[in-house]
Amino acid sequence: ANAEEDVNIVLKGGVEYSISGGTTIPATTKTVRFVTGLTLEGNARFTQGGGFAIGKNGADVEKIVFEKIDFISDKAKAMSDINANTDKNWGGRQVFNINGVGSILKNLTFKDCTITGYRAVVRGQTNTDNIHNVTMENCTINGIGDQGVLTNADKGGDWKTVTLKNCTFTNIVMLCDFRKTANPLEVNIQNCTFCYAPLET
Repeated sequence: ANAEEDVNIVLKGGVEYSISGGTTIPATTKTVRFVTGLTLEGNARFTQGGGFAIGKNGADVEKIVFEKIDFISDKAKAMSDINANTDKNWGGRQVFNINGVGSILKNLTFKDCTITGYRAVVRGQTNTDNIHNVTMENCTINGIGDQGVLTNADKGGDWKTVTLKNCTFTNIVMLCDFRKTANPLEVNIQNCTFCYAPLET
């Protein structure tokens, strides 16, 4: 539903939530936060067959936060050992994928999350896919393919800052692909660990 005020969505720990392709945060949203509630059952888990997106045609979303969520693609979930994967595009899956929406997402944050088995974590596909500030903090990212953890490739979307803080990256083909942005892009990497990143292949 349209959320014209700030919204917190508290998820049950240890429960798996199936996320279909094109799950859209409505255009009128101010701030929405997905968080696992107090639990001894571990984080909530999002199993994704496709990426989250935002509303089209002039949406101006203030902030989307994922906190204490474990993300895994449906492709990775089906594998007994994702580190044995040799498919560099991971079936084309992304956690967050904006494609020609002509809208602005001012802030996208992942905090205390694990992310496993995607072609990219955050992707912008056209020059109207504007994600101003992306932050990953205290996250573990494993098994990311050839689009990179973060990418707008050469499309020229308006990305302003990227902050990676206290994160671990393993078994990734590429960290970032920002060949063209609408304005200069600032990338901050603080206290991060990289292992098999990039992969030799």
